[in-house]
Amino acid sequence: MFIALAVGIGIRMLQQPDRPINPWQMGAVMALGIQVHMLSTLFMLLVLVWFALPAVFRAKRPVVMVLNGLLAAGLALLLSVNVWMPFLHVNMGNRLLRPFIELRGDIPADTLGFTWDGSHNLSLIAMALIVIAVAALVLRNQCQPRLDFTTQWTLLGGVLLVVAGSQLLPWRMIMKDADNWLSTFQFALRFGIPGLILIVFGLLLWLQQQPIAAKAGMQVAMVALGILAMGLLFTPMTDKMAAQSDLKTVVGLTAYTKPELTVKQLVADERRSDLSRLMADGTQNYPDYLPISKKTALSLTGKDWYTKRGLDQAYLHDIVLNRLPKMKQTVVDGQLHLTWQAKRATTVTLPVVKYAATTLSLNGQVLNNVKLSRIGAPIVKQQAGRNTLILSYQTPSWLPTTQYVTAISWGLLAFGAVVAQLRRFYKEKE
Repeated sequence: MFIALAVGIGIRMLQQPDRPINPWQMGAVMALGIQVHMLSTLFMLLVLVWFALPAVFRAKRPVVMVLNGLLAAGLALLLSVNVWMPFLHVNMGNRLLRPFIELRGDIPADTLGFTWDGSHNLSLIAMALIVIAVAALVLRNQCQPRLDFTTQWTLLGGVLLVVAGSQLLPWRMIMKDADNWLSTFQFALRFGIPGLILIVFGLLLWLQQQPIAAKAGMQVAMVALGILAMGLLFTPMTDKMAAQSDLKTVVGLTAYTKPELTVKQLVADERRSDLSRLMADGTQNYPDYLPISKKTALSLTGKDWYTKRGLDQAYLHDIVLNRLPKMKQTVVDGQLHLTWQAKRATTVTLPVVKYAATTLSLNGQVLNNVKLSRIGAPIVKQQAGRNTLILSYQTPSWLPTTQYVTAISWGLLAFGAVVAQLRRFYKEKE
């Protein structure tokens, strides 16, 4: 949804050379993206850069455009300080494990594919729109009316992103290195999302230039058509999963279900009135964003997630499946209390994670310089009998204030928007 808003802002850059960037509008949209989903915001930024490349040369005052862009960036940071400041704080004190790299050789599952029923990422509708976009670009001079630059640039960006997310690129080789910045996207097929949105916008721009678009009600009809197109593009795969009769597919998703889950157990839990049992069948089995050692960080490769000694296996062993005798977990005053029983004093790995600002207290004694596993699980010596671990996180005193800064900033922006609209209304009335 927010990628679509970014495309609209990008189109404005090309259509309004007098004032290509409204800093308040762009800053608010990008801040919304940061508040909701950082990866989507990265795609939004990619879209804006695509439109800004030609827009800065077409702008009547390019210096003002650049300054407005910088103002928009500053506003976006101010409106999302409650998100990126804590993220920066955690990253400064820890080496965080990046999300797992999906492309490891099984290319068809992770790149854009074309099937008639849409069961492999792209439906017939999506394929038809892509073909129309390519045809329009090839025959741009023969089209009636002729495609303007904004429409061509929008369609071209969409087609290039769809190609980038397909099997036409050597993604197996690209994703081989875990330190490759492209591995941040995890799945190549994700490039198809902004790509298809750009194609829909480009085709709607073309339709707006048709003589029929000037008739009453056609603008509303085209907005409805655009919304319908978006829905038809991204629902076939969801419908396929919802109607999936072969539950082995679900059970086989070991990244998101309990390792010991069987089809029989899943079916039984689906039919229970207590849906908490069904919810418990799902679990996060990858150690994304956990703290790792410097040695582990320097030696990472794409294979570290999928070998017998991989980080996903370490997470299963240390956290997901690690259940100490009579273990109980409770939260008291923002602190995690972990209790368990032990028959004898020995060394154990605890199913919790220690970050740089995490403090640990075992049986009333503060643990300093505690040994950690590859994914940050503390390795301690338990005593015979009852053991109690208290885990807390030392949040800097200034960090909670970022929430107030964000709230006040959004309030001032909303107030300013209302005042601007009222002034515009009374000016038009006069």
